[in-house]
Amino acid sequence: MASHCFRCLLGMALCLLLGNVSATDAGDVERWVLIGGRSVGEWAAVESTLSLATARGEDAFLFHVPVDWTAGEKDYPVGWPRIQMRVPDDRADWRQWEQLRLRLYVPAEGDPLPADPIGISLGTGDHHSSWGRNATGLRRGDWTEFAFELSDVPDADRVHSIGIFISESNYRHGATLRFYVSRLELVRHLKPTLVGLDSVPGVAFADAAAVSFRVKMLGVGSGTAEIEIALRRGDATVSQTTARVVRGTTLVTLPLSSTARPGEYTLLARAGEKEISQPIRLVASPWQEAVQ
Repeated sequence: MASHCFRCLLGMALCLLLGNVSATDAGDVERWVLIGGRSVGEWAAVESTLSLATARGEDAFLFHVPVDWTAGEKDYPVGWPRIQMRVPDDRADWRQWEQLRLRLYVPAEGDPLPADPIGISLGTGDHHSSWGRNATGLRRGDWTEFAFELSDVPDADRVHSIGIFISESNYRHGATLRFYVSRLELVRHLKPTLVGLDSVPGVAFADAAAVSFRVKMLGVGSGTAEIEIALRRGDATVSQTTARVVRGTTLVTLPLSSTARPGEYTLLARAGEKEISQPIRLVASPWQEAVQ
């Protein structure tokens, strides 16, 4: 009994130290929360300060940066202020994780934000590999959420650090920056989940043999999953088929029916109960017009 209690207490301590890996939630999603709640944990600040705060009713980390073009590291006085965390060795394998999700808030007052206001980075492998993304589209005065795909992380089985940073060269000397981070988490879906359509042509020829586009799926694992794709005009299905897709992005092709005519259509994909659609216009090709 004593041994069992000790193991329970040890497990609780590890969860508090490393963040929570939740059980499957209603959406069949597993999460490892890296920032969330009221503890700074293993996070540390470099050329900046880190504290706990509340922003618009949400608990958050406050990443505070006084921009100083003279106070950076010796060789880089205009530097990269950041907050960072070392990833424990027993959590270094991120190959099963699909997305890194970030929720940020910047107060409404202040200079306009640059195109790349803040970024997130991973240190992987032998410390010479790295991966990073910018939170492009961050808005002042609103909570903004980002979901970064992790399929292209190098040495994803050896992630040793994670950081959130800014480049001082993007800001004026003397500016004071406040970034509130209420959530940073790793996410993986436990069943095939359709998350998006990419590269859908806005216009295609009505007499084309097919139309191709990309489907984004998560939760597929190492195999494939089946999806339905279709072309509709109003309530009528003009063309439909099924396709096998992998985790991440897959190029799929939908054959067009000989009955397709110029007009406004909807291109859609469905996996389980999830359906995503985008409009597409079919137009007469020069060859079609010549025949007519």
